[in-house]
Amino acid sequence: MTATCWLQSDLFVGTIDPGRSNGVPHISTKQVAGLVFALPPLAEQVRIVARVEALRRLCADLRQRLSAGQATQARLAEALLQAA
Repeated sequence: MTATCWLQSDLFVGTIDPGRSNGVPHISTKQVAGLVFALPPLAEQVRIVARVEALRRLCADLRQRLSAGQATQARLAEALLQAA
């Protein structure tokens, strides 16, 4: 469940004070402390973090490769223009 869906769920809305100010529900720290959050088991959380970190490394590598490819393309285009 996404955070937006969860914040609109009956479980969440039912645990907060129905009073509203400027359309924003009042939420006390006591109410927040008592909220139940659906979290995956710790082992799955660890796997998720490891996967996210691996994907971040992959993205960084791809950004570096793209930058190098763009630099090579610019050099080749310049060399082609010089040769013409």
